[in-house]
Amino acid sequence: MKRNLLFLLLLFNTVIFAQDYFTLSGFIREAESSEDLIGANVVCENLKIGATTNAYGFYSIRLPEGTHTIRYSFIGYVDQVFELSVSEDKKRDVFLQNFVEQLTEVVLEDEANLKVRSIEMSVNKLETKAVKQLAAIGGEVDIIKSIQLLPGVTSVGEGANGFNVRGGAADENLVLLDEMTLYNASHLFGFFSVFNADAIKDMKLYKGGIPAEYGSRVSSVLDVRQKEGNLNYTEASGGIGLISSRFMVEGPMWDESSFMVAGRRSYGDLFLAFSKDSALRDNKLYFYDLNMKVNTWLGKKDRLFLSSYMGRDAFKFGSLFASSWGNETINLRWLHLFSDRTLSNLSYNFNDYDYLVSILPEGFEFDWKSKIRNHQLEYDVSYYHSNEHQIKGGLSFNKYDFEPGLIAPAADSSAIVTFDMRDKFAYETALFVQDEWKVSERLLVKAGLRWSSFYRMGRDTILVYDNNAPITYDASLAQYTNGAVVDSLFYDANALVKSYSNLEPRLSMRYQLDESNSLKASYQKMNQYMHLITNASSPTPLDIWAPSGPFIKPLKSQQYALGYFYSSDNQMWDFTSELYYKSLDNVTDYVDAADLEFNNHLETEILYGKGRAYGLELMVEKKLGRLTGWLSYTYAKTESRVSGNGTGGPGINLGKWYPNPQDKTHDLSLVAFYKLNNKWSFSSNFVYATGIPTNYPEGKYEYEGIVVPHYSGSRNQERLENYHRLDFAATLRPRGNDRREWVFSIYNIYNRKNASSLYFRESEDFAGQTEAVKLSIFPIVPSVSYNFKF
Repeated sequence: MKRNLLFLLLLFNTVIFAQDYFTLSGFIREAESSEDLIGANVVCENLKIGATTNAYGFYSIRLPEGTHTIRYSFIGYVDQVFELSVSEDKKRDVFLQNFVEQLTEVVLEDEANLKVRSIEMSVNKLETKAVKQLAAIGGEVDIIKSIQLLPGVTSVGEGANGFNVRGGAADENLVLLDEMTLYNASHLFGFFSVFNADAIKDMKLYKGGIPAEYGSRVSSVLDVRQKEGNLNYTEASGGIGLISSRFMVEGPMWDESSFMVAGRRSYGDLFLAFSKDSALRDNKLYFYDLNMKVNTWLGKKDRLFLSSYMGRDAFKFGSLFASSWGNETINLRWLHLFSDRTLSNLSYNFNDYDYLVSILPEGFEFDWKSKIRNHQLEYDVSYYHSNEHQIKGGLSFNKYDFEPGLIAPAADSSAIVTFDMRDKFAYETALFVQDEWKVSERLLVKAGLRWSSFYRMGRDTILVYDNNAPITYDASLAQYTNGAVVDSLFYDANALVKSYSNLEPRLSMRYQLDESNSLKASYQKMNQYMHLITNASSPTPLDIWAPSGPFIKPLKSQQYALGYFYSSDNQMWDFTSELYYKSLDNVTDYVDAADLEFNNHLETEILYGKGRAYGLELMVEKKLGRLTGWLSYTYAKTESRVSGNGTGGPGINLGKWYPNPQDKTHDLSLVAFYKLNNKWSFSSNFVYATGIPTNYPEGKYEYEGIVVPHYSGSRNQERLENYHRLDFAATLRPRGNDRREWVFSIYNIYNRKNASSLYFRESEDFAGQTEAVKLSIFPIVPSVSYNFKF
């Protein structure tokens, strides 16, 4: 009887004191342009709960019945605070005003203790306005060069294509522009990136703790979002620099619709045309970009986006050779609100990356054309179940068409014979689900699972090798040779050649010690089914992308990370430290003197092994005051061990661990911004890094009158000299606002001759002696650019 009475009392209390919860949702936008704000904060101050906006500026938070104080905030904008009486589901769109009168500058996006409170680790967001203030080569604002000032992000040198994250190669980074994959994100062989900063709204780099919605690469994800366009009025902006000029127009079209169009072009070739030297006039070197985006609301629940990017480089060196390469992409997205707690995103992406090389000498004229094209369909649903659970799931489908190379004579008199490398075809699919779970006030967990599959398809001919060994070791010659072909298999169109499927778990955790301190940990497993075939330390636009198949295996990666995060009580200082360890399987490397060009059977040049990368990343950031900036330091090692693959050979470096080309033991960046007043602001950055690994010859021999250097069997045991550089920039706004501004910058102030590469040749002064020649690219480079809005 007593038990029944106790049960009834508990049930009564539960009914009496149970609270009804309602949903507060909407979009947070910039007041001036009505652009969605990604990562803006919504906080219920009396309950100490909050949410952040997603990639579309949408938020959803569950509140109990009653009156609540709601604060909306975003870095660089004036907070808005409302007293809301909640008794039913509410939709509230908020427009935040830009905080234009501040003398304090925050350069890395962060709200009050956000780095401490957020579950994200190994993630960096860099504001476009900070990127524009940094000194750059020729005044050319460069997003990719800017992220290399952050911990864990490096490059193999000036003029290098792409970037390296935590020891990964450049092809291990997934670069997205409005969800569109870019296979080459650089212009002019790596000197500049394809991102026009005027057209960019948001940029986020994931180095670890990568959400389950992302896949296809094993090192990082660079997610860049273009502006939607000013919804309130038409505005034009642009800039004129020493290397290129750019122009952007944005504005409304009809109700709840806007557009953005931006273009950029370099003009070095225009100046060459005025040269009196006919040899110079016959040269060509330029690039261009065209960004476009339109969006419209269809009622209250549906929104359509159409994005596009087109960019191209052209290069011609007299009558010897010419080349061009570029991306053409398009993205169509449909955002649908099922309710105030559920929304979906359906998108179609298309990318066409191609390059052309033309050899021009008379009698040997030919064109080499290569292309990779992919179609992608993605669908995901986000469900804001409660303040404790935010669930997201989805699927994706990719179709790849590879055209590795077609060589054809460019003139009737050419002696070149047509050679067509076999096209390759593949599909990649993925399913994912993840849940961000607030276990308690201190503990936050995000767990995800991704199932990826890859299907290599015909039409294709696959060789069958004796003992299934496409590569063997000939001890008598002390070198690797092609395996013995015993048969060949022909696969018709759409026939399955080889398939792979892998489970990719993801886990992130945050334990908040107090308001200023937290500990975080993450684990991720990822697979990469596409490979950039190159034996250069830095990839070039002419390298070939190859899919996994019967002989080329997918690259597998597992990464563990542990971090400590601190924010000072007055929000002045942030400190982050992260330890990471990454292991890799099926790492590819190439035999000595590998033949990678025009090769239909790359498996005869590849050896497989294991890789590892580990390091410590430290960062101190000052966020408030006239003087802001950060100091970042990375200690890192990245190594490979490639055995003989059962061929009986010694492998690479005699089967021992050796540094990868992107290995840099120490990397330090010091970045400072100083705002003197509303007219003048200054910035400076200093970088220091260990020299990249290389190989020096141990001797030489002469063959038919030609001196040939001799290298030992070791790999990457020497290094170039250490790299360091100091830059400075000053920004003048004559009217005290950003409508007109001049940017004066000096790149490499003390004219350091950093080695890009080192090669050896016969001495010009002493016959029979060999001398080392250092190649440096950029001396001191002063520049000026003018930016405007109207």
